[in-house]
Order: sequence, then structure tokens, then C-alpha cells
Amino acid sequence: MNSRESPGGSSAHASHVSGVVLCGGHSSRMGRDKGLIERNGIQWARIIYNSLSLILKNVLVSIREEQRATYEKVFSSEVLIADSVDTVQGPMRGLISCFLKCDTDILLLGCDMPDLRQSLSHLLQLREENLDYDCLAYRTARVEPLCAIYGKNILKQLRDRPPETFSLERLLERSRSLFIQADENQTAELRNYNEPGPVL
Repeated sequence: MNSRESPGGSSAHASHVSGVVLCGGHSSRMGRDKGLIERNGIQWARIIYNSLSLILKNVLVSIREEQRATYEKVFSSEVLIADSVDTVQGPMRGLISCFLKCDTDILLLGCDMPDLRQSLSHLLQLREENLDYDCLAYRTARVEPLCAIYGKNILKQLRDRPPETFSLERLLERSRSLFIQADENQTAELRNYNEPGPVL
């Protein structure tokens, strides 16, 4: 592993990065599709998509094929990318499927993190300043693989060296990654909602 830590900081802009809202999970703990849960009448997936669209030109939504009909009621079909690989499972399946559709780095976000705002711009700024790293990810009490930038060369690495697990966290740890220590505000934005409760 070749990684280092970086302190939190201010926000900026980045290029050559596509945003991906990961909605293909089964949401077993929540009991319903998390991407379709609404806050003030807007689906979580749409909230995150809109936030990414403010700072990135290309934003995609990763889904399972059986979700397509439902998600086409929320998004145009052009931005929906259905899982297309069978050799991996979980979030990595969505990541690889999106890499096959775009020749850029990917800023991958879970659909259960609707509070993200300034943390996204800061992550993109750090990408522009650290192009020699494969990946960038926040660290709170743990690494946050679903708010991370994965370099486009990761796809070649995965082809040449299939993962021993399907863990994105393991992928970050074994890659040349920059881990950004989240400050208090960023930690609050990075909250992910996994279970029913007062989430809205």
C-alpha cells in the first residue's frame, strides 16, 4: 500500500471527473430503496445528483437492471447505467460498470448521503492537486469508500489483478490512495443513513 493522509480544507473545482450516484444496493437494513426516499419531496438520489451537477459536467446514476423502470421516472434514461459485470458484487460492480461507460476518473457517492455539499468541492480540489494518486477518499472513524474519487487507471488494475474481495475499502487500501482526514463539518456531511428513523 502506498497512501498518505491529508488535512481537511477549502473547496474548489476539478475537471476530467464524472460523478456517479450509486443506487444499486438492496437497502436491506432500510427496508426500501434508499435512493427513492424523499426529503422535502425530492428523492435522495436526485438531491445527490443535483449537487454533483453543480460542479461536474457528466453525472451518472448506477442501478441494477430491475430498477430501471422505477428510476426512469426520476432521471432520463441516458444517465442510468445498469450493472453489466458478473465477476464482482456489491458497490464495486456499479463502479466497474460505470468505468466501462466513461473514460474519466469517477467521484463515487452512495445514495444514502444526501447531506453532502462542500465536502464534494474540496475532494475535487484535492484531486486537481494530487493527480499522481490513484484514488482519494475521506477518512472519518473509518475510510469512506462511497465518497471517494477512483482514478480511471483503476479499471486496468482490476483487470490485471482481480480483487481477492469485492471491498472498495480494500481496493483503496491496496492502491496508491490519498486519505483526507475529515473535519467536523465534513464528518457531518458524510453521514450515511442506513436504517429507518428520523432521517429527513
